[in-house]
Amino acid sequence: MESPSYPSDVPPLLSIPDLSTYISLIPAEKERNHLQLIKDRLIYELRPVNMTSNAPGEHRIDYYARLAPESIAHLKEDSGLGAVVGLSDFFVMQSATNVHKESGYRIALASSMHHRIQFHQEHVEASQWFLVESRTEIANLNKSKIHGAIFDSNKNCIVSFVQEAYMVSEKLDSKI
Repeated sequence: MESPSYPSDVPPLLSIPDLSTYISLIPAEKERNHLQLIKDRLIYELRPVNMTSNAPGEHRIDYYARLAPESIAHLKEDSGLGAVVGLSDFFVMQSATNVHKESGYRIALASSMHHRIQFHQEHVEASQWFLVESRTEIANLNKSKIHGAIFDSNKNCIVSFVQEAYMVSEKLDSKI
């Protein structure tokens, strides 16, 4: 795979609120509590850019992430790529989940069928902020094809990836 270019439409890191601020802005208490529960169990600090769909037909997510300081202490010498490889599978199915949600379904079961990673750098500073981008290009029946890339703080691509996901949906009951 060729090294993808840094997305030109992503705002700078410092203009994005942290995850706690993002959670506080969610109007539905159930969604806030669910996201807070996830946040409390993360080894990453997050700054969500686009976690839901951007425009009709575009199923893409973008977020900044870095290892939490307490997680860095447990990182072994591996050239820093361990943190990045973890991010290549972290929230990767969110863009495909958004496709199902917009169609009136919720995910009952999700699994990764294939995950290919292409390394574009050998050594990475594990404590920096990374930009993660993934987009669902194909969602057909129960399968989705997701492409993504992770960029370092200098806007260089570290890894790119392709993942095939298998998802089983349930039709949501109408509340009307």
